[in-house]
Amino acid sequence: MPLSISADVNFIARSGVAVINGLVILAFIRALCKERGELFSSMIDDVI
Repeated sequence: MPLSISADVNFIARSGVAVINGLVILAFIRALCKERGELFSSMIDDVI
């Protein structure tokens, strides 16, 4: 089943947004980890 060009562009755009969201979450967890010095609690606080 071939995809249209607009579907391809949409797929690429959504993939880019997902990657950027992941990078933002990792940066926030890293900042909390540096502030608190504990990785596990930083991850739990980010999720909650």
